[in-house]
Amino acid sequence: MTDNILFQIKEQLVDQWVAAHFRAGLMENAARKVTMKAYSTHDQYRFEQFIKSNKWTSEEFFQDQIPDSASYYEYGYDAWRVPLLVKQYFNRKLTRIGIFTWEENAWEYLEYNFGSSICASYAALLLTNGLKDQFMSLKLNGGGLYFDISDLTAEEIRAKLLAQPNNYFMQVERYNYENGRVVTADALSHMPGIDTFLSTHHYEYTDDGSLHRIICQFENGDRQVQYISTDGISIEAVLPKLAERMAELVITTIADSGYREKLGCIQLSYHYCGSYWPYISTVTAVEMEDAMEDNLQSFPFGDIYQFMDPIQLNASEELLDLYAMMDQAMTEQDDFDIGIKMLVETARVLNENRLNNILPLTEDFIVFPIDWSIDIDGPGEQLLRKCGAGNDQIEKWKKLNWLKDSY
Repeated sequence: MTDNILFQIKEQLVDQWVAAHFRAGLMENAARKVTMKAYSTHDQYRFEQFIKSNKWTSEEFFQDQIPDSASYYEYGYDAWRVPLLVKQYFNRKLTRIGIFTWEENAWEYLEYNFGSSICASYAALLLTNGLKDQFMSLKLNGGGLYFDISDLTAEEIRAKLLAQPNNYFMQVERYNYENGRVVTADALSHMPGIDTFLSTHHYEYTDDGSLHRIICQFENGDRQVQYISTDGISIEAVLPKLAERMAELVITTIADSGYREKLGCIQLSYHYCGSYWPYISTVTAVEMEDAMEDNLQSFPFGDIYQFMDPIQLNASEELLDLYAMMDQAMTEQDDFDIGIKMLVETARVLNENRLNNILPLTEDFIVFPIDWSIDIDGPGEQLLRKCGAGNDQIEKWKKLNWLKDSY
């Protein structure tokens, strides 16, 4: 029964997103209510995060004047400092406009690409008797830059979206209550390249009733902390602990797999702006030697699906919480390099402890993170040095043309 309701909400979401392309006067109505403005170099009004925590970001990230940065956000508020408009500027040019609507039974966020009629993002929270009942969100992949709907009817827009499942992200949630507060949410999700899937979100509270964290339980048993209260803990304090725990999990995963080959390197494969839970891929000492003897002109890379179960399936509660804190910091600061910094530190720890001697390693064994979808030519010199590679190893790899010039 719950599944049917979620799929019904999904259909409503698609209808609302299609209708967003034909809603006239939204921006003008919001602009008339704006009485004050503020600016930031990062997006500080993420609707989905607000729905989870009932909190916007800290005021410390705002300023009264347009920043010196070429790219920034402009926020428009009403007299009660309720956000109404968000304008995103890139290289001093307006690129996107976000509009908030606040009605008694529905809160919405609609984001449009400036210069086109594309609704790149639509999200809504439906309320019943003042309590949140349903949440829905649809975002176009790549911000909808390659999704052309010129001269299409509503039905044609709908059909085009559903015919191209790699073109959108979708999230639908329905909330369940006990004693006046949310205890669980039934959810349906869709991501490019992944079939639609179901999950349950469990809400945990502190003794004083404040929301502590939200844990997402997937059908395959995987768990993920979707939200956690950080209580003022800085990302600088989180990253060293997170890297230590991630390094421990990498070692445990390899040890428990029964893998016994002598290793030349380990690559911690990740997806930039996506997941920084690493896929562990190994290159054996023999494979490295063969590549050197054959004067292979590109760096040898391992199979990222070598260890089939996702590493986070065996993550401790502490690690799940620390990762969630990092994930929130990346979103709040609009800085996805934070995830790379964490994996670089994880690699440095593993290079220093040499996997706690669970396997035989070559003398110049090295661990490093890499996104092979971006770094197709191999790792950069700066990256390897930050991971702990020495001058001799750097020079050897340079001669083999295994290093690229960038990071």
